[in-house]
Amino acid sequence: GAPGLVIAAVRNGETAFAGFGEIRKGSGQVPDEHTLMRIASISKTFCGDLMGSMIVDGVIGATDPLAKHLGKDWTVPGLEGRTPRLIDLVTQASGLPREVPNQTGGTPDDPFAGNTFDLSRAELAKPEPYLFPPGTGAFYSNWGYDLL
Repeated sequence: GAPGLVIAAVRNGETAFAGFGEIRKGSGQVPDEHTLMRIASISKTFCGDLMGSMIVDGVIGATDPLAKHLGKDWTVPGLEGRTPRLIDLVTQASGLPREVPNQTGGTPDDPFAGNTFDLSRAELAKPEPYLFPPGTGAFYSNWGYDLL
């Protein structure tokens, strides 16, 4: 059902792109290397891979608290003495809801336009943003990966 596709290849420092179909059904515009596309949950694979590399390189620790890597202008409350660790985020055990609550401003072309750093920071700072204490269960959370 996807109206278009872009393929990219990198070899010996050279990059090539090929676009097929349309950026939006009926638009007649072929996607190219400048076309923004939602890649959805495949970004979780990239995020986990990068996190693993950073752990191996000693840049971060899997059990580091999330708060250690956000800015000092972020507040990360706890629940029952637990706050989310990086490992909780990557394993879907953060305790956070699926999406950042109170998102507004989305459009048909960008339903997540309301998902901003400011909103995420404000929602996370609430006394108990969790569905359960971090690290004690599992629940699919795009918000957790946004933070990761």
